[in-house]
Amino acid sequence: MTKIQSINSNQLYIAHNAKVSLKLAGNTAQVTFTAGKNKKCPIKNLSKDEFVALSTGEVKKLFILKRIIQMLNI
Repeated sequence: MTKIQSINSNQLYIAHNAKVSLKLAGNTAQVTFTAGKNKKCPIKNLSKDEFVALSTGEVKKLFILKRIIQMLNI
């Protein structure tokens, strides 16, 4: 769910290279922008069937949609 928040424009900083979108509806303006790219991936693939969750170090099985469909047909 999106949190709706009214802020003072003096508290807002948008970088000069940020991608910004503006929607106007009557006396309301909605501004959305991204602060930057997420360069950290929370998982690392070990094989085609397993990956490790880097936050916990836990090794888990990778479920591909084809395998899930096969399991449901059993």
